[in-house]
Amino acid sequence: MNRKRFLALLLVVAVVAAYSARVYAVNKGVAKEYSIESFAVGDEISLGDAVLTVEDVRFGEETEEQHGQEWIQCTVTMELENTSEEAISKVKAIETKLAYGRDVYQTNQGDFDINALLNMEPGKQEKIELTYEVKAEDRQGQGKLYIVQDLYPELVEKTYKQGKRYGMAVEF
Repeated sequence: MNRKRFLALLLVVAVVAAYSARVYAVNKGVAKEYSIESFAVGDEISLGDAVLTVEDVRFGEETEEQHGQEWIQCTVTMELENTSEEAISKVKAIETKLAYGRDVYQTNQGDFDINALLNMEPGKQEKIELTYEVKAEDRQGQGKLYIVQDLYPELVEKTYKQGKRYGMAVEF
């Protein structure tokens, strides 16, 4: 009986040790800090092979009521310039997220040329105007436009290797 108990305990310790080693190995390279670089409206944001400038953020005048909540349009105007010497795709720029506190908004509405963003020639500039439907009360708050990490993968990877998760946001 004593020998069976010892073998069972030894088996449990071996399973726990193997599980702990696996959990450690999986989480070894995971970023432990967040680093979000903030910019202001009008700042030029270097994305490596392109420059993004958020030129304007404006709210519409009319509100619309849906499900007992007042909603208003928020339009963000950006300019994207290819600074590399080859054609690039920056179509992911239309996936930027607008956040007010815990409220996060995405859109596919606006004024932009998707084909031009898919194949931007060197030196070419493109205007992007995105229209978000946001809560009317958010007009008074501090907003942030979170730029999609797919637009600057080299910076994300570089900081990830340093143990940080990197992001860019424009505050307004």
